[in-house]
Amino acid sequence: MSLLWVVHDDPTLTFPARAWAELLGLDQPATAGARRIKNALRWLDANQFIDLESARGHDAIVHLLEDSGSGRRYELPGATYTRLRRSKPAAADAHRYIQLPRELWTNGWIGALSGPALTMLLVLWLETGKTIKHPDPKWVWLSPSMAHDRYGLSEETRLKGAQELTRLHLIRTSQRAVPPDAFQFRRGRNSHQVQQQVLVGQQPGTAPA
Repeated sequence: MSLLWVVHDDPTLTFPARAWAELLGLDQPATAGARRIKNALRWLDANQFIDLESARGHDAIVHLLEDSGSGRRYELPGATYTRLRRSKPAAADAHRYIQLPRELWTNGWIGALSGPALTMLLVLWLETGKTIKHPDPKWVWLSPSMAHDRYGLSEETRLKGAQELTRLHLIRTSQRAVPPDAFQFRRGRNSHQVQQQVLVGQQPGTAPA
């Protein structure tokens, strides 16, 4: 995600591992943090998310590949969607994307969130849709089957992620009635509301205003 955040027209990046460690708020960015970055880059290279060009004594050059893991060269999703949406609408759909606030990185959340929490934040952000820009965005109910069928999430990831986001005040969680036509009678379900103002205006470990 961080690689995608900083890329512009050319999907080729050169950054010292220490700089990436500092961006992500890792401990000991010049040593242990830099090693974590190098290990992560090697994993991304092995799984065809990037093409890593390394040379002794020089910073690694990162060539971004498609985030689907196809191994194809990365293209900016907005430009690609616009290019394909009329002639190949099915192919264009694969390039739909959401925009996240830069404060996810600049406020230190990207380094503070666990994998399940970051995954659930992305899912809830997407499910919230256009109302994410409203002061009172819609509440999202994500059943275990919906989480699995739409996003491939396990029950453990869904629950752990939601609990962590709630604890950090990045979402509100409340028992709310599901739509009456979904069941024969109204039932309360744990629903979630993204708190964008906390992500944008706070840092991890600080109480929301």
